[in-house]
Amino acid sequence: MASPPVTRWGPESGESVVLLPGFGSTVATDFALLGPMLGRSRRVIGLDPDAVPEGGLPAPAHLVGYGAGAAAALRLATGGADRPASVTLIAPVLSPGAAEAALLSAPFRLMRPEAAEPAIDRDRAAMELAAIDGAELVARAADTAAPMLVIRCTDDALAGPDDALRLVEAAPDARLASVDSGHGVFVERPAEVLALLARFLDVPHAHPAGSSYRAAAA
Repeated sequence: MASPPVTRWGPESGESVVLLPGFGSTVATDFALLGPMLGRSRRVIGLDPDAVPEGGLPAPAHLVGYGAGAAAALRLATGGADRPASVTLIAPVLSPGAAEAALLSAPFRLMRPEAAEPAIDRDRAAMELAAIDGAELVARAADTAAPMLVIRCTDDALAGPDDALRLVEAAPDARLASVDSGHGVFVERPAEVLALLARFLDVPHAHPAGSSYRAAAA
């Protein structure tokens, strides 16, 4: 059986940005715009679920996780000897029970009504949600010394209203950015996410730890 794919953009050297996709999704679905845009000036690696690049992850790496990928980013940040250069969590979910029930409901949408709905594997998404342990992720955030950005989607139907804030309050060096979007932020607000992420990667402490701000409308 073939291993899950690893997608690369940008130069072959320098600090790496590692992209981890969302619930029931893939790098190709979630990062079709973000990966190439970041790859203009950065080494970017996109990892589908369970994918491991040959030789392992380069260090130091900037970890960027969306949805299920946010949980994976926290586990990578705290599960090895190498401290990441930074951690970005986009639309993290800490309350899997309510999120799983919402996901499996017939009228559920990742997006707000005016946006096109992305294709996801709902069965895999439900399994990934069932594997979420909110208390574990908060504890891992508290153990993450690297600079952290948590991006909250204001109309997120999967995340609890305080999920992102709980992570920011737990982590020693985190800040909270809000985007006016449903959970499918890469379809609804790709430019705002790119701007937030690029600024954080360039200057992680432009906003101090504990601060909260909103994305500028594109």
